[in-house]
Amino acid sequence: MLLTTIFAGLASFLPEALAGYFLGKGMDKFLNSDTYLKDELQDVIQETITEYAEADARNYGRKLPFYHSVGILEGLLKFRVMSPGDYDISLLLLAMENEPDIVLPTAVELDTFYSLFMNKIAQSESLRKLEIKEGYSQEVYNVSQMIRELTARIDNLAQLYTGDLEVQWKDRVDTYVKTLQDFKPATALKLLESLENSLQTSSKRPEPPFMAFLEFQKGQCLGFLGRTNDMHKAKLKAYGMQPSNILYAQSAAICLYRMKDTAELNKVIAEIFALEAYNPVGWAIKTLTVAAQDFNRSFEAVPIFVRNDITFRRVLYNEADQELEATLEDDNLLPSCLNYQEKELTIDGYNEAIFWINAALKEIFRVYFVNYYENNQVHRAEMTKLNVMLSRLLEKVSGSELAGNFERMEFLLIFTQFSLSGDQQKAEELEAFYQRMSDKQEIFAIQTANALQLSSLEERAINVLESKPELSPEALLLLLFTYQKKDDMSGYCGASKRFAKSIQVFENKYLILYLNLIVELSLHGQIGNFVKEDFLADKTFGNAEDEKMVNAVVALIFGDRDLKANTYLEHVALTSDDAVLVDLLGSVFFAAEVYESALNILARNLEGKSAGRTLYQYIHAHSKTGKDYKELLSLLENWRLNLPFSSQFCRLEAQLRQELVEWKTVAEIGRYYLENIPEDSAMLASYVHALHLLNNAESILEISRVPERAKLVEFRRPEELISVCQILFLHGMQQEAFELLYPQALYPNAIKVRGAYTNLVLQRNDVLPFFIEYDVVERGHFVKYVREGITHYTELDDQALSHPVYKLFLGKAKDEAITVPRKLVNIIDTFTIKRIMNKYLALFDEILNQSKEDPHAGLPFTTLDFNEFGPDGFIGMMQSMFGERNQITKQTSDAQFNAYYDGSLSLSELVSIQYDQNYVLGYYSLVRYHKGISTVKQHAFNQHTLSEDNRIVIDYSSLLMLYQISLFHQYDFKQKFILSRYIAERIKFELSTIQYKADRFGAAGPDLGRTAINDNSFDFLKDQETYLQGLIAWIDQHCEVELSDNTIEFIKKAGVTVGENEVLDAAMSTFLLVTDNDNRVLVTDDSFSIRMSLLPLNRLVSMEHYLKSMHTLKTTVLDELVRNRYIRYSPTAGQLDVEYVKKIAGQYSHYSLIIEGLSLVNSRINLDTAIKHMKDIALKPVLTNEQVVAALSVVFVNILKECTSTVVELVGQKTYLDFALLGGRQDDVALAFEDARQIIFGIHNYES
Repeated sequence: MLLTTIFAGLASFLPEALAGYFLGKGMDKFLNSDTYLKDELQDVIQETITEYAEADARNYGRKLPFYHSVGILEGLLKFRVMSPGDYDISLLLLAMENEPDIVLPTAVELDTFYSLFMNKIAQSESLRKLEIKEGYSQEVYNVSQMIRELTARIDNLAQLYTGDLEVQWKDRVDTYVKTLQDFKPATALKLLESLENSLQTSSKRPEPPFMAFLEFQKGQCLGFLGRTNDMHKAKLKAYGMQPSNILYAQSAAICLYRMKDTAELNKVIAEIFALEAYNPVGWAIKTLTVAAQDFNRSFEAVPIFVRNDITFRRVLYNEADQELEATLEDDNLLPSCLNYQEKELTIDGYNEAIFWINAALKEIFRVYFVNYYENNQVHRAEMTKLNVMLSRLLEKVSGSELAGNFERMEFLLIFTQFSLSGDQQKAEELEAFYQRMSDKQEIFAIQTANALQLSSLEERAINVLESKPELSPEALLLLLFTYQKKDDMSGYCGASKRFAKSIQVFENKYLILYLNLIVELSLHGQIGNFVKEDFLADKTFGNAEDEKMVNAVVALIFGDRDLKANTYLEHVALTSDDAVLVDLLGSVFFAAEVYESALNILARNLEGKSAGRTLYQYIHAHSKTGKDYKELLSLLENWRLNLPFSSQFCRLEAQLRQELVEWKTVAEIGRYYLENIPEDSAMLASYVHALHLLNNAESILEISRVPERAKLVEFRRPEELISVCQILFLHGMQQEAFELLYPQALYPNAIKVRGAYTNLVLQRNDVLPFFIEYDVVERGHFVKYVREGITHYTELDDQALSHPVYKLFLGKAKDEAITVPRKLVNIIDTFTIKRIMNKYLALFDEILNQSKEDPHAGLPFTTLDFNEFGPDGFIGMMQSMFGERNQITKQTSDAQFNAYYDGSLSLSELVSIQYDQNYVLGYYSLVRYHKGISTVKQHAFNQHTLSEDNRIVIDYSSLLMLYQISLFHQYDFKQKFILSRYIAERIKFELSTIQYKADRFGAAGPDLGRTAINDNSFDFLKDQETYLQGLIAWIDQHCEVELSDNTIEFIKKAGVTVGENEVLDAAMSTFLLVTDNDNRVLVTDDSFSIRMSLLPLNRLVSMEHYLKSMHTLKTTVLDELVRNRYIRYSPTAGQLDVEYVKKIAGQYSHYSLIIEGLSLVNSRINLDTAIKHMKDIALKPVLTNEQVVAALSVVFVNILKECTSTVVELVGQKTYLDFALLGGRQDDVALAFEDARQIIFGIHNYES
């Protein structure tokens, strides 16, 4: 009756919480009221507790059963009825921990309690309608596991057995517990043995369960101390003393399994399952007892919730043999260390902590690779967990009495710290610990060496590896990589030979590594240190395919052009699905310099490739093959914009962009490159050159910052320094230019720099005060003096003034002499001061003196003393020096102009030779100072009809004429012309040259002294800057400026260097633009393309032919061809008449020029023009008959020159008939024809 009252009281507290849960879930719809629900639940709970207690025969001693605790009962019931996720099981654990005087239920007891409770629910008409999950094996298992772990703790276990002990013994057990919890099993064992001896002699011995407890604890201590056999005996003895204890039964099962006592083991397993059907240790051992081939079937038979239990997996892993351990790893049966929950490490959880560490190691290193290039971060999360586990464990075991050596774990702890931080200090700490290790396994050497080389401590990494007498292929790979990184090619080759020799049985796993080594040796230029046998001798291949491939690769790398072997490799590379092998074979062909094949192979897996060897080699192969430079530039640009900095690729792209005169991009590349390598002088020169040619506000601002950049640079080539300084000088930074040149120009053998320095001195702005000559010598001045006829220079700095002679210079003036007697002889030296200067002027003076004293030094000038040549002075000196050279030069020049006008030299060639490649200057010099522009005979183009579909490409000759037409006639060309970017950029360069006061456009050179034609319409050329600005604006409006996609390929094949000859660049690039598309036609009056046979005649037309084909063109536009004196131009009758009228009026006239173009050989249409012009002449009343006959004779001579006699006669007859209506003038034309025929046949001997 008392128990019933107690249980009724307990039951009254519980329904409230459960009812609240059901009401919250809306399960009260089946019930009459909330009160009814609570009443029903109270009755069920009270009945369950009462019936369970009446049947409970367990002896609890001084403690109480679990059903006497409201908190534990509430937790158990909530856990049973609530849905997963609605109840936090940690609350139940907390309730159990807080009531140490309560004996927790076993799994069997808990199952019985839950079964009774659910039967009561089912018997209630109302409660059976509640939604309570049917199965509860999982709940029983989870709670059982929690109870098992709780009761297995040494402190709880001790309390369970010491309740009835005397105080002195209980205190000694408490001391033991505290000692073991401090990880001191040896001391704890002594305490147990001492207690056991005391009990043996005591008259009042404890009950057997306590003695079993002591025996089991001895087994625990022995296990921690590594005394395995003694541990087995103790634990089996404990089990024998109390077989109903599940903890002892579990330990006994493990001991018997290790001892291979199958018969006894089966009995214990049966006992375990009788006590607890879902015991994880029992299931683990049972699973392990089956034959290896039956393991999977046995594993599948384990209940799923047991299978997922950490204890089950720990025992399975710990007790599995090597073969089964591999199976567990392959099947991912180990838990992920990411599921590890951080908690305080105690002696009770020691084995579990070790298990989690092992699981983490397996998880990390199952697919871990030693990354030579960066700290491996593939398993960073797992490495973080491992670091925490190791830190907690080593903190606890430090100074403990646990058996075993923890140095591996200490090494791993430092290794994880380095892996997570990449800190060099941790790498050095790892090295120091490795050197102290008693067991220097190779894996530890590899990890240590890799950490060191990742921290740029290559020499120390090499020492770690080389200290081992033998190395595996894996260690040798790291060693040769480190030698390579250290740029120690001798060590690299030595390690490579050791690696090749170490592989005697050639497994397939080595194939890629092996081939890659051969490729790397070739790429680094070291293959010459090897012979083929180094890679082929003493090898046993696992399969024939590997052997065939290795032999083929070795043959190709060593230069054996075995067509069959190469075909085989290329076939594999183009058909294999193995991306790594494909890329490697691409590298093989690349290393063997078979770039065409390399390009095709590397392209297979290029998509999505980031920075790496494949893309790197693909770009280089592209460059080497000289194909599709458009794609190459796209690849280079993508690398520059999106991938890590590559100096090599930046230089390559900059070079190609310069060849395409893409100065904006060249400047961008230079800016980016110099941010990474600010000391590169070649790139600085390229960058500054591009900025100068861009010539906009932004680029000019950047040039103003160049002096600061240049201070960081040590110029490797004088040309680079000179180029930068000349541009700075042009942009007004004269002092900065001299400051850069000055240190290099100090050396007498720096001839180019000294020449540039002198040239800039001669061009300098005298307003600038940095070339100074002084009157009196002071400290810091530079003094030029003469002693014994020899000129010397010295700087009077502190060091010089410490010399007694130089100290005498102070205060002296120019031309003053200082006498100094020698000490040991009766000789007086005289020092005469010639000049007192600052450093810049002193250097200039010294260079002039060098040129005077050594005329053959190579300086591009000489200094002369005119007084030496007597009264004739300068003129006499020049004659004595150059003699008749000027006359020879003039004769050569005239021959070149004659060659141009007779058609054996093209306009481009003449401009290149005579006008320093300045086309604008050359073109207008020919117009104004020579005979004009020589053109191709028009009959070459007469069969060519231009259509609306034709795109017109123009060159220099047509560009200048078209712009002139726009200037004087404001003609709006409907279609845009195509112009080479080389031409457009060259014109911009000419403009910038004029803007920066380096006038080239007006330097007529060979034309000086010639008389210009009397035509003030060329006054537009006087303002050169305005002319070129207008020309550039016209190009922007009327032209599509471009280069052919084939430009770079052509340049490479032709061996041309862009920029060496601007005229050739323009002609070449224009030719390529024409050939880019079949509908393109070049308008030109330059015979270069015809002379060089670059283009067929049907792709060329003259400016005259083009203009005359434009029906909408005003005829006055053609006057520009006359103005510019186009030789062989076929004039119109109107133009002939206008010029003839000027001539007879005594005005300046182009009549003589254009009448020469009125040739029937030049163009058939000229005959009609000539007849009309002759009629115009005949009808002029101001002319006498004699004047008319003479004028008509001139026309006849020009129209019929170079014609056969037959043609001449036919023309005469036709003309005579056409004059039939002009009366007496018909006789005049007959007389004129006869005079012309006499002239023609008197001069020429033509065939009939």
